[in-house]
Amino acid sequence: MGVIKQELERIANDNNGVLKPIDIVNEASNKDSVLHSKFEWDDTEAAHQYRLEQARRLIRVVVNIINTNKPDEYRVWVSLSKDRTNKDGGYKAITSVLVDQDESQMLLDDAKKEMKHFTTKYRMLKELANVINEMNKVL
Repeated sequence: MGVIKQELERIANDNNGVLKPIDIVNEASNKDSVLHSKFEWDDTEAAHQYRLEQARRLIRVVVNIINTNKPDEYRVWVSLSKDRTNKDGGYKAITSVLVDQDESQMLLDDAKKEMKHFTTKYRMLKELANVINEMNKVL
């Protein structure tokens, strides 16, 4: 990953310190670029993969509101880590996951992994110190 990091830094430096996806794709389109192999260049396959990503975004935005006096939203569909590694995996209704002990535990484990990622990513922000401390207590 060191070579990729260096290339992304170079692209950002060439663009006033701003790294934009369009600039990365433009650089990667050169077959000699170290980034070239990180992209799908077959337009048919790339279009299919993009449509799958659009479907994932649709799934992630569907929420239920469970209290009309004080709206409380939650996702209707969740992706468990075991399903993300399975070729035929997908999303499951949160209501079915929460009643299954193993899947509920997996959802909790996945949440903790995301919390670790969040705390690592934002630990330098003093405004979030209290939140991160509370997350660390859970972890």
